[in-house]
Amino acid sequence: MFASTLLATGALFAGDVRTAMKVAVRAPEDPDALHPVVMGRWMGVRLVLQEASMDPKSFEEACSAALERVDAAGPNGAHTLVQPLSRLGLLCGCESLHSGLLDAVDQLAHRPELVVEAAPFLGALRLEWAWLLFCNGKAPAAWHLLSNLNAAGFPFFERKTSVLYLHTLAAAIAPKEADRNHHADRSKAVAEALNYPWLHQRLKERIEACA
Repeated sequence: MFASTLLATGALFAGDVRTAMKVAVRAPEDPDALHPVVMGRWMGVRLVLQEASMDPKSFEEACSAALERVDAAGPNGAHTLVQPLSRLGLLCGCESLHSGLLDAVDQLAHRPELVVEAAPFLGALRLEWAWLLFCNGKAPAAWHLLSNLNAAGFPFFERKTSVLYLHTLAAAIAPKEADRNHHADRSKAVAEALNYPWLHQRLKERIEACA
């Protein structure tokens, strides 16, 4: 499931919905046995695809199930579930999901030991935190957090994607026009280099919806 969820995520970001769907429809035999990172990524891909299926009831149930899984994870190790789930959940238009994930990240941020426990995830988690703040109507707080992030602080295995998330949001909320233009150019360049046109467009659509 680890490799297949990575494949599904990459396919989704590139706009290959068919490949992403093949993985997402396969439910794990024992969800509780999955590593939280894999569970978060799998649920996130399913959320995006279920929203696109135009089945509101199914999508709402999926959002509720995701938040229940976050609540059940508790404080120990919750960051490994919340981070990948947030990265994909941000691409959906579910306000209750965004609010619930923001609450979870806020709680994690007040745990001093997280700096040690979540070291490989901390930069990415802060990036998702900035996006969740923005999606919940807190753009100034989002920029305050975002302006202190850079590529070096992101996990190596998803650094380029993190940079795309960073520049795309910064292009919309940086206070100075010159900075917004710089971030817009970088966002476009990174999206083209990754060949992630779907993800780039989806991020811009979410910004427009949340603004």
